[in-house]
Amino acid sequence: MDPKAPPRVSTMRKFLRRFVQRERLNHILEVALQEASQGTITGPLSRLVSSLSSRAPRLSLGPKEDLLEEENMFLYSPQVWYHVRLGQVLNKRYRIISKLGWGATSTVWLARDLKKDRYVSVKVCANYFDQRPRELDILIRLQETKSSHVGRKYVLQLLDHFTIRDDYKSLQCFVFNALGPHVRVIVPSDTQWLDLDWVKKQLWLLLHAFDYLHTDVKIIHCDCWHSNILCLIEDERDLGTLEELEKTNPSEQKVRGDGVLYRSRRVVPHRGGFERPCLADLGNARLNEAAFSDQTLAEVRAYRGSTEEWFDRPITDIKWLFNSYSQIVDGVRLYTKPGIAPPTNATSPEEPPNHDVQLPQVEISEEEKQEFLAWMYKWERCDDQNVSVKDVLADSMFRGQAPA
Repeated sequence: MDPKAPPRVSTMRKFLRRFVQRERLNHILEVALQEASQGTITGPLSRLVSSLSSRAPRLSLGPKEDLLEEENMFLYSPQVWYHVRLGQVLNKRYRIISKLGWGATSTVWLARDLKKDRYVSVKVCANYFDQRPRELDILIRLQETKSSHVGRKYVLQLLDHFTIRDDYKSLQCFVFNALGPHVRVIVPSDTQWLDLDWVKKQLWLLLHAFDYLHTDVKIIHCDCWHSNILCLIEDERDLGTLEELEKTNPSEQKVRGDGVLYRSRRVVPHRGGFERPCLADLGNARLNEAAFSDQTLAEVRAYRGSTEEWFDRPITDIKWLFNSYSQIVDGVRLYTKPGIAPPTNATSPEEPPNHDVQLPQVEISEEEKQEFLAWMYKWERCDDQNVSVKDVLADSMFRGQAPA
């Protein structure tokens, strides 16, 4: 070992060499090598990645149009991915029914809790190199926080967690209540009409969720994007329909190495639409300033002079939220139909909800729409670090909203 190598490089060299020998880092190294060539990684670490990449076996996943779901993620490789199988029983308790979704480092599955006879969702941290220890810490913090805050029901709560083990490594799994699709599935980019009251209700409920996180749990979500805003399931029959569909019309699947990849299925409601949101994925959450003692904060101020750069603040989540929904509202025509949820004409569990079924009762003028967007942009672009969620909830735009 080079005695002059910086500690960071020496540690990285040990880590990478160990896993390259097991032929598990090919894809990750190729990405790192590309970043090194573009100047993103520089210095000794760049030379290290370049030298190690020559030792890794080459892998081709095939043409992009033939890739299935998580295969499109740059961190995916059969050698570093745990492939869950339909029918598999995890932790001797959760029988896998259908795939609900996937992400950069994980997959989410509809499962049956054999102990409590209920539907749940199981998130499997499928990438061996990203086991989300911080996410587990945050979820346990939520679980242990005793709160009667109304916003709690709009934040995904941990029911159980466990690890599964294969030949090389333990994999973290989280169990939650089963949820519906994320907001961009409910309102796809080609939507033409959208209920203004539905948008306001979504913002109203999610702001209560953030108020719960900020005041009671003392964390900042830091990742309120479309894919992390899911929908509460109002009727468990929706999940039963999905289970029956899997029996009669099995999901598309693809063999990859020793595992099987599946195409995700969408949950479609029996009645109405998805009205109530649920904030999910706390993998990027951070403790806010209120979580620390006065003594700790005083020590930080003595050392750094200020705590502002050390902690995310509520305005972070507020800006994320309004940015996500302003993108949804921009480009659609708004209408009001008091008391009626966004319509759906889905005739099978495979059809996404459709917001274009009925003509609007009262169309919102373009001028009124631009005023609403300007109001959203005001909060999206707000730079006041002292603004709280309660300040937004008190905005006159929410006057007349039903209790959350």
